[in-house]
Amino acid sequence: MAERGTIFERYRGVFFVGRRLDNSKEEAMAAVKAAGEGAVLARRAAGALRNIPNMPRCPQIVISAEHGISLPGIKVIRSRILPPEDIASVHGIPATSGERTLLDLAEVFR
Repeated sequence: MAERGTIFERYRGVFFVGRRLDNSKEEAMAAVKAAGEGAVLARRAAGALRNIPNMPRCPQIVISAEHGISLPGIKVIRSRILPPEDIASVHGIPATSGERTLLDLAEVFR
């Protein structure tokens, strides 16, 4: 299928069928899927998903601190604390809650 151009691998184990990625929401979901169980979109990527102006569209995810993964092309942020109330679904994509996103961005931009 890859040779015929009907399946495209975006990240290891994450594929799109029929076409390449064509928007930032698909890229965001691909990054979360590549990181695995418990991963959520975070910081600038969560801000971009929520239409906060001037957010670069680079994939950033947060996972629990015990995960030891590294993903080329994705900024992986490890957190010892990610309670359920800090997680939301935005356009069907797991992401940090609005409050957590704003707190994370305040830390990034200080």
